[in-house]
Amino acid sequence: MAGDKGVSLHYLSSEAEARQRHREGMLWLAMHQCAAEAKQIKRHITPALTLDFAPFGNKAQLEEQVVHAVFRTVCTGEPVYTRPDFDAWLAQRRPQLLTEAARLVRQLADAYALWRQVQKELSMPRPAVFEAAIADIRAQLQALQPAVFAVTVASARWQEYPRYLKAVQVRLQRLPNNLTRDSQGTQDIQRRWRAMEQKRTERTARGLPTEPVEEYRWLLEEYRISLFSQPMKTAVPVSAQRLDKLLAEM
Repeated sequence: MAGDKGVSLHYLSSEAEARQRHREGMLWLAMHQCAAEAKQIKRHITPALTLDFAPFGNKAQLEEQVVHAVFRTVCTGEPVYTRPDFDAWLAQRRPQLLTEAARLVRQLADAYALWRQVQKELSMPRPAVFEAAIADIRAQLQALQPAVFAVTVASARWQEYPRYLKAVQVRLQRLPNNLTRDSQGTQDIQRRWRAMEQKRTERTARGLPTEPVEEYRWLLEEYRISLFSQPMKTAVPVSAQRLDKLLAEM
């Protein structure tokens, strides 16, 4: 396991957890061996991105997020267990770090710029009848973990955030003339979210993998687009029937 004082050995409860912790240790070692690249990665961060991130954290926190995001994206593959294998694994990936940094920082900048726009739109005065929709949107945004998603969410997932945020903007634009359908959709999505969290709790208690729950969770983002933000298209086919089937199979 990786920590501030280095890498240590621990007994863990399952092979899956052991592999995950081992990957985290590899990542920690890679970042420490590539300190010069980490420093250069931070230089890709623009003043505009720093400003857009400010509601969620300071510049040092943003730098940590970006460095972790780059290394998590580049340093993939099967775990290695010997020093020669680790050195070869890192040597293959090290040249990609700065190129990937430029790409990821652009994507993060797009996401946080849109986040700022959405937050500004949410702060506008609206009649009380819109409160349920606004509360649902705020809960959706909070669940996307704006302060830490670059570290906690897989890059393939958070790179969809600009699309989700644009869908929120479409929903807000449609809301005055779509209140009844929006209210029905809000009740539907919240019911499904509660059911999903119940499944997560059950599977965790039984020692079952939660990957099916995570797949369902991201399908709910697509489902939101189909409910609230037409004519935007979803990235994958999604329907109430498909979600019901997936939930029943968990």
